[in-house]
Amino acid sequence: MGWKIIVSMLLAIIVLLGLALFALVIFFPFLFGIETQEHNTEVTLIDSETGQPLSGLNLIVTTNDSVVGSFNTNPDGKIEIKLPPGEYTAIVNNTGFHVLRYDFKVSETGTKLISIQVVPEEPCEESWKCGEWGECSGSIQTRTCIDENECNTTKSKPSEIQACFEPQCESHTDCDDNEACTLEFCVNGKCVIRDVSECTTGDDCCPTGCNYDQDRDCPTTDECQEASECDDGLAKTIDYCLGTPKRCAHKLIMDCANDDGYCPPGCHGGNDNDCSSSLCYSHDACDRGNDCEQHRCIAGACVYTAMPEGSDCDGGTCCSGECTSGAC
Repeated sequence: MGWKIIVSMLLAIIVLLGLALFALVIFFPFLFGIETQEHNTEVTLIDSETGQPLSGLNLIVTTNDSVVGSFNTNPDGKIEIKLPPGEYTAIVNNTGFHVLRYDFKVSETGTKLISIQVVPEEPCEESWKCGEWGECSGSIQTRTCIDENECNTTKSKPSEIQACFEPQCESHTDCDDNEACTLEFCVNGKCVIRDVSECTTGDDCCPTGCNYDQDRDCPTTDECQEASECDDGLAKTIDYCLGTPKRCAHKLIMDCANDDGYCPPGCHGGNDNDCSSSLCYSHDACDRGNDCEQHRCIAGACVYTAMPEGSDCDGGTCCSGECTSGAC
């Protein structure tokens, strides 16, 4: 039993020593101020054809398949990076240049200068070939275009999408909206709907502004019920309410009649008290019953002229006479 205790103690001591050694390796640099030192690494990208430095190019640095960082060259074509000792790969992948992988090593000695020649690609001229446009769906058509030269650029790539028009109709009947007061037309595959504006009997439509007198499709709404509703405010007309539907009508007064407020042409104060008594409207209005004078109505005034001497005149019931000085 004693040897078993001794073996157990030895194993415990070995484990403790291993843990102590591991802790020493991990924490030794921090305990004594020792850190992994990074060294300046300067990378210059040069055009292999012109020998000139290339500014604005991108460089990706990796180590053990892990990305350290992505950097762009300055106007002098340089990139300055601080890297700890180790093995690295610089990847140059820019449009217009061949993809380049450059392996380098940063040692414990310090600054490292690296010059990488980048090979420009030959200019690639795009050559696009497009398929037929697909069916119009939702007013959109699409197609597929392929660059046969595989330039991996799209400077001259044709459009692969465009607006399209889906025909609504082929004939006017396709546009019928079952509305009596609209006119339907098919114009270039598109329905055009217009309101009926003409007053036409027989089309089952009464357009705005039309009435029964103009269009028998309009409702027979009476305009009036009695003549008093048709008063046009003119004394020279007689107002009526007549017809079906009832409509207002107006007739010009032609007869000489008292107390109607109007003196028609040809009437005078003698046969229409609505006419002025001081004015005449016809020669007859000036007749005073004297056979020995001529009577005229001139410019609304009666003018009398004596008949020639010796003219026959009606002297009364007993005899006939002659005119003398305008009197019988």
